[in-house]
Amino acid sequence: MSAAHVPTQDLCSQVEALAGVGVPYEAIAAYIGIAPMTLTKHYKENLQLGKARAFEKIGRTLFQKALDGDNTCLIFYAKTQMGWNEKIEVSGEIDLIPRIEKTITTIDAVNIIEHESESASQADTGAVLARD
Repeated sequence: MSAAHVPTQDLCSQVEALAGVGVPYEAIAAYIGIAPMTLTKHYKENLQLGKARAFEKIGRTLFQKALDGDNTCLIFYAKTQMGWNEKIEVSGEIDLIPRIEKTITTIDAVNIIEHESESASQADTGAVLARD
């Protein structure tokens, strides 16, 4: 039976740093040599804090770039944080019946042309057979 895991300040810092750059929990556990369940049991706060600090840094950078006039950052921030969107709402009624009738008429025309073509081919074949 292996000895119980004892977190150290150094390990806490490593876990926090790795979580902060998006390393998956399973990989962090493997890196420090423990099971994933042991990681979440002893380092839950460090995992959360690392992620929160990364979010803060990225958020601060995004916000500053938006303030500096980066249009992409401005749009992204407005959509994700301010609820803006580019949806176009269309209201009113759409009459689909003429379109459906036209589609049916077109299909019927194609069927008639195909039928006439088949009939003509059969007549030609019959004429050739009659000559032999």
